[in-house]
Amino acid sequence: MTMTGKEQVELFRGFRPTWNQTLVEKLILEWMIPMDIRVNKMSVGQRQKLSILLAMAHEPQLLVLDEPVASLDPIARRQFLQQIIEIASDENRAVIFSTHIVTDVERVANQVWMLRDGVMDYQGDLDSLKESIVRITFPRAAYTNEFVSQLHEVIKKKEDNLHIQLTIKNWNADVESRVSQLVPDANIEYLSLEDIFLEMNT
Repeated sequence: MTMTGKEQVELFRGFRPTWNQTLVEKLILEWMIPMDIRVNKMSVGQRQKLSILLAMAHEPQLLVLDEPVASLDPIARRQFLQQIIEIASDENRAVIFSTHIVTDVERVANQVWMLRDGVMDYQGDLDSLKESIVRITFPRAAYTNEFVSQLHEVIKKKEDNLHIQLTIKNWNADVESRVSQLVPDANIEYLSLEDIFLEMNT
């Protein structure tokens, strides 16, 4: 016989030496989890909320979640991310989660790992990643050997009859200064994490 949400919470509570009942009650209310119905009668999103609640309730030092927001509606996703921020603000606790919703990562993460073709392509600080990859657009006539020699790894190249657009890795202030001197009218665009992900994987 399948348990109700309330029964499942009580079961898990019995196995945990630490348990934050105040947090549990807060999330049940905010996430509108119907605790009096059987879990197999809940919607996919409700079951996912309950699973996340059970993972958080005993306040683990390390919380590992795989695609935790995949079935959540936008409001529930934002509430979940706010809770993650509150958990991660404790310097003695850490949260690791995987997701394909890159905008969620940008809201809450300070460290990121990115895969490219199944291989780790970046591991480190989010702000450093966003500062190290740019998209530059410039006239075709400026695409000289001297100009190219100033660039580091080119992730992607697009071109038309008038312009060339390059996405560059390992960008820094020195490279920007040299590029700006060679091509003053080059347009240098810093990217969002979602744009970086797309540039690296498409």
